[in-house]
Amino acid sequence: DRHRVGDQLRRLREIAGKAKANSAMVAYHFGGKEGLYLEVLRAGFLRCPSQVAQLDPIPHPSHPMSKDLALKGIQDHIRVFVDELLRTECDLLMKASSALLMRELAVGGPFLEELNRDFMLPYFTHLRDCLRVLRPDWEETETLYAMAAIHGSALIYKFIPVSDVKWKSAFF
Repeated sequence: DRHRVGDQLRRLREIAGKAKANSAMVAYHFGGKEGLYLEVLRAGFLRCPSQVAQLDPIPHPSHPMSKDLALKGIQDHIRVFVDELLRTECDLLMKASSALLMRELAVGGPFLEELNRDFMLPYFTHLRDCLRVLRPDWEETETLYAMAAIHGSALIYKFIPVSDVKWKSAFF
């Protein structure tokens, strides 16, 4: 979608000019603005690979320690997820990539499927496996809501300034 991507990246010539590069070479190398947009996302996330993929796998629910290990898995998952969110504050490329990813998630952009597969899958798979052990009675929808609540609770503090939160007066 030319207009949506164009809103985010400006014209390719302008980007190439700021990089002191030939716009035709940039278009050829990345396949146009859309390819450049996706490469910015990839570059940010590849610079800081997810530590969630390094966490211990969650055992099958029939394992005698599965509930204890799943609970520890959720604790480790949240710790790693928050650490990664905080770590990215220092990295401008990762911060930009995270903001673009949040935009894709919010609007269901054309790169959403690829981004989910390449970057979000380790987060969702690990957390889903933990929740399936702890709450085998939940339907898939309930598990997805719980996953969204856990990740969303951390993400809201990353991307929404406290000054913009209207309900804060109820707590302070």
